[in-house]
Amino acid sequence: MIVTSLQPAPVHDAPVPTGDRSLFARPRESSMRIVADENIPLLDAFFAHFGEIHRLPGRAIDRAAVANADILLVRSVTPVTRELLEGSPVRFV
Repeated sequence: MIVTSLQPAPVHDAPVPTGDRSLFARPRESSMRIVADENIPLLDAFFAHFGEIHRLPGRAIDRAAVANADILLVRSVTPVTRELLEGSPVRFV
């Protein structure tokens, strides 16, 4: 089988238990702050339902950029170090 194009999987709006605070549960309100390398393909298709996406050049992602981020999406051009994440609310890289 040859794949000619990539399509995001359909999103099902299954109810989320009220007490479920896991990162992978679909939030009722888009509340996650996402900092992402602008060169990651399909960012909106896969992550927009988690919250607002702030796109930056990968080499420009620094401590100030992640100071209020819950999720950090990077490629190999962004060094993710203790210094980058220390003191930030980032819970998922």
